[in-house]
Amino acid sequence: MEKRTGWWLLLGAGALLLLGGGAGYYMMMARMSGPRWDRLLPETKARTLALLAAAQAAGLQVMFFKGWRDPAVEAQNIQNGTSHLKDPYDTRHTWGAAVDLTFKNALGMPYWPPVTDPRWKQLAELGVAQGFKSGGLSWGWDWGHFELPNFDLAGIRSTYGRNYLAYLSNNGVAVA
Repeated sequence: MEKRTGWWLLLGAGALLLLGGGAGYYMMMARMSGPRWDRLLPETKARTLALLAAAQAAGLQVMFFKGWRDPAVEAQNIQNGTSHLKDPYDTRHTWGAAVDLTFKNALGMPYWPPVTDPRWKQLAELGVAQGFKSGGLSWGWDWGHFELPNFDLAGIRSTYGRNYLAYLSNNGVAVA
């Protein structure tokens, strides 16, 4: 009886290790599909892929965490007090022009080191080198946030109002 219990424990531990590592990979790949990735502007996607490659080359284990954000979800975040915004259409995420990256732990799962960790600044500088504006370097917080520079949100809002889907569609994003 004791030998069987030990065997099952060993089998379970091995399966957990395999699934844990695989889950991290799956999580990263799953995040780069669906609306949060698909509704990014082509330029945002290209710069994000370049930033991920540059970070990997620099030895930083990072992953895409968020991109496009549904205005209804952002409105809920505002209502819950978890967003700094007052209007869900005042984020570049809604318009496909911003992404959030984070670090990966040993299992490939999202991990947010303390803001004092020097890797955040290194990642931010790599983002700037890829043509992004860095939240961390620009505002001193939101270190994993990267957005297209010189993105005229006020001009876009004056033309499109809250119709982010028309804007995305007119700028190369399939929104169907």
